[in-house]
Amino acid sequence: MKETVDERVILGNNLLNLRLKACINRKMLADIAGIGDSTLFRLEATKSRFYLDTLQKVCNVYGITPEEAYQLDINKFSHDELRSTIEHYRRSNRKDVVSASSLNAKIEKFQGFTYYLNILIDEGFFIDFKTIGEVKVKLFNQFGVVFSSQQIANGMQFKKFFIIKKLNPKKSAYKLAEPRPYTKA
Repeated sequence: MKETVDERVILGNNLLNLRLKACINRKMLADIAGIGDSTLFRLEATKSRFYLDTLQKVCNVYGITPEEAYQLDINKFSHDELRSTIEHYRRSNRKDVVSASSLNAKIEKFQGFTYYLNILIDEGFFIDFKTIGEVKVKLFNQFGVVFSSQQIANGMQFKKFFIIKKLNPKKSAYKLAEPRPYTKA
């Protein structure tokens, strides 16, 4: 569709009038349509040429075709109808909806620090004292995961079978505690 300057002005004005009648701001409409708000501004202000797919995205939000946008009678749309159409489009095209199977796959893919900590314990990594820095390097090299020092320190302290050896006021080392022998009182 090769548009002339007059057609751009008509289309831009019609789209602007639709947006104003729907009482929706430019940024919100641009987000719903999946385009930049500056792109929507240029389309409504007829500042430059635009691509048909951009026009199509905006028209889809209103539930009209580009041809209907050109020959638009703004009076045939009520505020409530426009808002309802926009809300229906927004809900049906949400990008943040996650299916249950997709969510389960993401959960299975990510394991918390204690999962990796238990593997390191089973491998005997904590026979000697290890600093948080050494634990971070081991986790990254072996599993390709990164945890903050605070996450590691909290996880180590959560496991009650770890003892802490203070190397200096700011640095601690961790070691797997020897099981205490059972003594009969």
